[in-house]
Amino acid sequence: MSGADPMTGADRQRRLRQRQRAGLAIFQIEASVFELSDALVDAGWLAQWDSDSHAAIQAALDRAIQHLVAGQ
Repeated sequence: MSGADPMTGADRQRRLRQRQRAGLAIFQIEASVFELSDALVDAGWLAQWDSDSHAAIQAALDRAIQHLVAGQ
């Protein structure tokens, strides 16, 4: 057991509506983990020692996309 309480349908719907009100969306992409992590490391968004951590790759990708969207 993971220890986390499973999210109910009502919770998921509430989070969806909160994202929609904030103008946010979740996008799914299919990419090579190795190529993506290498690109993020090369660009300075991900530390080499985190390149095998899904959570770290996700966080680095989130930061990189936010940076791109902000036009920085």
